[in-house]
Parts: sequence; structure tokens; C-alpha cells
Amino acid sequence: MNEIRAIQEPVTSTSTGYAVERTELGARRESTGRAALRHAVLALTIACLVALALLNAAGDASGSAPAALRALFAVAFVALTILDFRASVGIAIFELVLGGAGGRFTDYGGGLTGRIFMDGVVIVRALGLTIADWRRGRSPLLGRYGAHALALAILIPAIWIPLGLLDGNGRHNAVADGNGFLFFAFVLVIVTLLRAGEGAWFRRLFFAACAVNAIAYFALIVLTASGAVDLHSVREWLNVRLQMGGVIGYMPNGDFRLFTAGSLFVQVGLVLTAQRLLVRPRSLGLWLLGLILTVDLIATYTRGLWLSTVVSVLLLLALEVRSTRQLGLALGIPVAAGALALAVTPLWGFSLYGYVFDRAASITTTSAKFVGRVTNPGFETSTRGWGVNGLRSLHVRRAAAAARSGTHGLQLSNSVPHQDAYVFQNLAVKRRTDYEVSAWVNARALRQPAAGERGLLVWDASAGRLYTVPLTHDTRGWKHLSFRFPTRAHNGDIQIRLYAPEGRVFWDEVRLGARGPAGAGARAAGSGVRVNSVSESSATQTMALAGTGEHGGDAAGAASNSYKIAEAKALWRYIKARPIYGFGFGKVATDFSKGYSYELSYLDLMLKAGIIGLLLFLSFPLRLIFDALRLRLPVRASPDRAPALGAAGVVVGVVGGILLAGATNPYLFAAFGLVSIVAMVAWLEEAAGRMRG
Repeated sequence: MNEIRAIQEPVTSTSTGYAVERTELGARRESTGRAALRHAVLALTIACLVALALLNAAGDASGSAPAALRALFAVAFVALTILDFRASVGIAIFELVLGGAGGRFTDYGGGLTGRIFMDGVVIVRALGLTIADWRRGRSPLLGRYGAHALALAILIPAIWIPLGLLDGNGRHNAVADGNGFLFFAFVLVIVTLLRAGEGAWFRRLFFAACAVNAIAYFALIVLTASGAVDLHSVREWLNVRLQMGGVIGYMPNGDFRLFTAGSLFVQVGLVLTAQRLLVRPRSLGLWLLGLILTVDLIATYTRGLWLSTVVSVLLLLALEVRSTRQLGLALGIPVAAGALALAVTPLWGFSLYGYVFDRAASITTTSAKFVGRVTNPGFETSTRGWGVNGLRSLHVRRAAAAARSGTHGLQLSNSVPHQDAYVFQNLAVKRRTDYEVSAWVNARALRQPAAGERGLLVWDASAGRLYTVPLTHDTRGWKHLSFRFPTRAHNGDIQIRLYAPEGRVFWDEVRLGARGPAGAGARAAGSGVRVNSVSESSATQTMALAGTGEHGGDAAGAASNSYKIAEAKALWRYIKARPIYGFGFGKVATDFSKGYSYELSYLDLMLKAGIIGLLLFLSFPLRLIFDALRLRLPVRASPDRAPALGAAGVVVGVVGGILLAGATNPYLFAAFGLVSIVAMVAWLEEAAGRMRG
């Protein structure tokens, strides 16, 4: 079928229970002119989307030309949705999988991103087709899960956005926090396709999108790891400008990391690929895709995603493996390939074992145990205690020529301007205390400033603050930089950074000292000091980069764990005060952070919607898992019903993995998480129909 037609008669019954059009040879054949128009609109829509994404990534999305392109895309996509509903759904799914968290390939203002626009259009079109079918007496319209998902799409925002507004949480925060649940309504798109007999097509589409996503990430890994493309430029394109979420860059210990919200589809893709390999174990293409997905997963350097992916695949295997031979292939080949990689990678100067196992071991480490005073403040004996952010253009060494006092100082040489290049040290600080930080800098060889014109910087993650004295011009000798800043109620650690502009700069005599208790209205003070707020998501992400090399292993993981523990304690204090229905969307735990979004998704939802809201949300994914398990049990008892195999493992693996990954990452309440869960309806409805047949 080229489109979902409003009139679908005559119809015949199918195993799914949905009525599907029977088209005789030559009947309703699409005219050549209409096909040409449809293909032209499809090409125009894709071209506009790609152009807008490239403009946004390049930071050139303002002006009359991009505005005209946005308008043209909107018209083209609406026209495509009318002419060819299936094609418009395909574009929306590919954008969802490839676009990460934001879907900001373009922005129409007022919170209307390109993704919200596209998904809204296809949902409205699906609603129109559903109403047309209802008037013609067709059934079932919503299947077993449509009404349930639609009820959640309406109820959750309708209850807890107004509650947040009444509680004074702020209009923007409340709406932005709750509008993600509207994506439960994407179920209308799924059931519309199922009514048209396009369930198999949708499943292939979803798998294809995950495969393309995997190949795209793999290409980025190869290009950046080889040095052909700068990893920090990729971070600027994807994280900053397209707002895909995640962390991209080199860790303080030098380890590579490429993790965005789109990495969730690496997990989903591995489950779908594993299921296909059980059916076609001799497919070299599927094994190659599985290898690419595994490399992508490892390169995320994200422990929660590693764990949830392993659990996802194991759940699939537990439900779908039907013979010892299948189990041997499913486990033996990946284990052998992994062992070979562990043995071979050191030949290229890279320890896969250290990369994976040092990071994985930090999952149980809860503190980095930083000291309260600067280690090696004058760089006289070594640079121990000072970490480097990993930029390859940055060269760090102790040098006698760099000394202001004593015999040595620190020399930073950087060949690239406007880069986030610095050395840093993490320090423990007392709560509600006024501190002074100071350093001497000689920037006589400065050519162009570092990122944000930064010089001496203190990052306070818990308070969501950056304190900076800029370094914009050469100093013609040594210059003293200093400022005072207050710590807040739940502080434990700060990070001091010494930046490297393009050229050469010398640092010496770095000091941090307490000056007494900080009053309620205490603020930063000092010549030229700048204070910037850091969003909650950015602060949390940066915390993952907070370890210094002196602690060994993965101190960044320990710092991240400590941050999450502090977040859990802070949120729980609020939850205990209002556990049943919460504080409404947009609630901010003000004594912990300034942002309204938190990584611990279940505690986040309990804070805002209480136990009632959490149970309402979980009712849908848990129902899918329960129905999938029920679907699988009769198959064990009745081998003749083997056609239902596959769906149960996919649904339990994908949904269970997302629920697990969402425990420590904000996946569950965004479009890419919710639509991934809702998409499993296409697997369950088809399998249930086969069982009934």
C-alpha cells in the first residue's frame, strides 16, 4: 500500500482482528501523476529536514532563508501526511531515532520543535483516519492498548500540569515537564497502521531506523577516534546545537565517550538484531550489525546503559531460545569475539579491558574522597592531582620558565582557539561557607581566548553555578586573578579549572581558602568575576567528567554515583512530604538544584505526581510485559503455535530494558522513550492475532 486510505472496502478478517483492504489486480492503481506528486513531496520533505538539521548543527539557523525553509518543510510534511501517511510515519520514526533527545533539527518557537510538529501532524492524521473508520463501522479501532495509552496521554498532563501551576511551579516548567506524556497518543499511529495491515511494515521500519542509527554512530566513532574529525566539534554539533542530550568528549582519564539520548536505540537495536539472529543465525549481515551495535554501546561509556542492554538481551534469550544449539550460538560467538577483541586491541595501544572494566567497576563506588586544599598549588614537584580534559591540541608540562615563585610553574600550550581546554582539580568544600580562590597567570603569548573567554573558573555542580574570571588578552607579565564565592546547603565538591587559550599560558600559585560562614544572601565578589547558571541536565552530565587521575580507576564514576545519591536523598525528603499525588509538574527541589528535571526518573515522577502518577505511568509498560509473558507460556506447552515466537522476547527485552535504563537516566518521559514503548504494540497485537488464529 502506498497510503492509508479512508475507504477500505471490501475487507476481510485477519488473524490480528483488524480489517484489511483486499485489492484486486489493477484495482485502484495509483495514477502516474499522483505517484510523481507523492514522490516529489517526499523528496522535498526529506531535503528540507536534512537542510534544516545541517543549518542548526552549523549554528546558522537564523535569518530569512532558514525561516522560509522551515515554512516550506511544514507545508511539505503536512501535504505528505495527506498524500502518503505511511511515508510521513517513516520520516517521523527515523527523526525520532536519529534525533536524540530534543528533535531540534528546527524550532518554530514557543516550545514547538520540529519533532513535536511532525509527531503532532501524524497523530492528528491518524485521529482523522480513526474517526473516518468509526463512522463506517469498522472495528476494532484502538485494539487492546489504544484506549489505555490515550487515557494516559490525556490524564497525566491534565492532572499534574494544573497541579504544578496551582503549586506555583511556573508555567514553563510545568508545561515542559508534562508535555512529554502526550506522546502516549502515538499509539493512534500504530493502530492505524495495524488496521491497514501495515504492522509488518512498521516493525521493519523500526528495525531499519535502529540499524541506520547504529551505522551513523559507528561512522562518528571511526572518524573521531582516527582524528579525522574532532570529537569536541561533534559535541558542539550534536549536544549544544541540536540538543541531542548525553555526553560527548574525552573523559579526564583520556577515555573516549560518545553518548547521546539516541544511544537508547543502540539498546533497542541489539534486542531486535538478537531476535532476528535466532531465526537466521547464518546471516553475516546481522552478525555485522550486531558487532557495530556492540561497538556503539561500548563507546557510550555509560554503565547504566551497559547493564540495561545486557539485561535486555538476556531477557530475550531466556524467552526465545528453543534449543541448546541456539543458546550456544547466541552466547558462544559474542563471547569468542569479545575475547579476541580483549586480546587484540592492546596491539593498537588501547586496552579494551581497562576501558570497560575500570568503568564498570565504579558502579559500586560511592565517593571520590577529594581533599580540602589544592594539591601541588605551585607545581614544584609534579602535576599530581591535576587532571586534563583530554583535548589532543592541549599540551601540559611543568616548566622552570613558567615559575612566578619557586622553581617551576605550569605551562599550557594549545593550538586551537575557542576550545574548552583546561586542567582541573576537584576539591572538597564545607557547606554554607565563603571561599576565596586565586591564581597567578602569565598570558603574554595568548593569541585567541579559550571557550567563553574563560581563565580561572570554579564549577559548583550542586548549586548549578560557574564562577569565572575571564582571560581575553595577553597580560604582558604575571597577573593575579581572584574572587570569592559562597557554597550552599548541600555542597560537597567543587572543581577548579585553569584554562588554555590558543597560544601559550603559564599558571602558578593556585590557592583555595575558607573566609568564614556564608550568609543567606551571599554572592560572588571580585574584579571581573562572572556568574553563570548551569542547567540541571548539563550539571549532571558534567559531573560525569569530574574525576582526576590521581585516584586511579574511574573517579568520574564515583563522583557521578555520589551526585545521584545526593539527588536521591534530596528528592526523597520532598516525596515524604507529599507522597500520594506529589507537587505537580515543574517542581524544583530548591535546596538541591535550580532545574526541574532529574536523572532518577522514578523519584522524579514521584516528586511531581506521587505514587498515583507513578502507578498510572507504569500501568502501560507493565501491562505490555505481562501480556507478552502470557503470550509466551502457551507456546512452551503447544509447539504447534510457534509462529507467536519472537514477539514476547522483543517486547519484554525492549520494554524491560528501557524501564531499567530509565531508573538512572531521563529516558522514560521523553518522546524517544515513550514512543519506543508504545511501538511494542505492533509486536504484541500481531502475535496475539496469530495465537487466536
